[in-house]
Amino acid sequence: MLPKILEALDDPAWRTKQAAIQLLGAMAYCAPKQLGNCLPQIVPRLTGAFSDTHPKVIKRSGEREKERERERVGRLCCGTLF
Repeated sequence: MLPKILEALDDPAWRTKQAAIQLLGAMAYCAPKQLGNCLPQIVPRLTGAFSDTHPKVIKRSGEREKERERERVGRLCCGTLF
């Protein structure tokens, strides 16, 4: 499944890129450890997709970054509480 998502990040169609970014976001939420093992493959392709100039791709990319930051802060807070 991941190879197809990574291919979609290189697709010229903005909707395909947006969908791939959304799928990666869902995968990061549902299976962060498993996806973490694949980060060396994902990050370069995802970074390339962020260079897309379509506003909806840019918006989705920014939303995912905010979600990651909230998750990181949440993990830090939970780690200090427990």
